[in-house]
Amino acid sequence: MTLVATDGIVEALYEGLIPGKTTAEIVERRVLATGTTGSYENCWIAEQAGRPLGVLHAYPMDDLANDPPNEPVPEERFVVVEPFDHLDPHAAGSYYINIVAVQPEAQGQGIGSALIAHARQQAEERGFTTLSLIVFEENQRAVRLYKRLGFAEVARHPAVAHPLIRHGGDLLMMLVPVG
Repeated sequence: MTLVATDGIVEALYEGLIPGKTTAEIVERRVLATGTTGSYENCWIAEQAGRPLGVLHAYPMDDLANDPPNEPVPEERFVVVEPFDHLDPHAAGSYYINIVAVQPEAQGQGIGSALIAHARQQAEERGFTTLSLIVFEENQRAVRLYKRLGFAEVARHPAVAHPLIRHGGDLLMMLVPVG
């Protein structure tokens, strides 16, 4: 579910990087590390009867500056995340939603909205005044949800075309006030 939510960006960074390891196995190492933005410590799971229905991964945007290098990713693979470098400054000081994903069979039941409400609560409890996220403009279902929840586009940048990335067009930085 989490890998699907990245629309192929994680696959573009990690696929085939370590022989004999799947992309999920490579990413799992990063998620299990503590004290980084990518850590499981910044994840919340929506579940019903012990079955995961959705996931939220969020953290203070400014914490990215303290993350260790993303090894062993070769420099040339980082081209797929360059648009984020252009958009991230527009969210400085915000609480950033990195991933919100809902199982296909559970979509349309308010789980995504509930996860975003949880992120908003986390942001407010931590003293943030803004919640931010980046979404592909082609992901119209997600864009509609975010707009319905009060998010507004503040910046956009062309996405990098890559065979593993499922959307094209622009990436949108969206913000909403907290509280």
